Amino acid sequence: MADQPARPELAALAPLAAASVALPPDSLLAQVPVRLEAPAIAAAPIVVAVHGRISDTGGQPLPGATVLAQGTQLATSASASASASDDYSPTVPAGALLQFGCGGYADQTLPATNGTLDVTLAPAPAPKPRKNRLR
Repeated sequence: MADQPARPELAALAPLAAASVALPPDSLLAQVPVRLEAPAIAAAPIVVAVHGRISDTGGQPLPGATVLAQGTQLATSASASASASDDYSPTVPAGALLQFGCGGYADQTLPATNGTLDVTLAPAPAPKPRKNRLR
């Protein structure tokens, strides 16, 4: 009985592994067990297509707002058109964290999901005034 492959992706190779070559019984090679195994096949990265609107707390679109997929070099900016139904629409790796930002607004980081992801950015807190150190 031939050994079953430990991994399902190797099932197609089972007939090859069961094939044998006739060797003389006293041959050293006849006494060496051989197991054929194919190299691991890398899976293609899974991506998601995200789209949506980026607006302020009053519902106004923020043209030029940026969307960055953290840990990658993928970035885009929101459409300058206030009438666009989708301000941004990048395709990013599944599970990526998207960082949304716009000057004067606090950044927001959300996980990428397939489909619509509308984002509302709140105004950034005002910077604390510096104390004058001059006497």
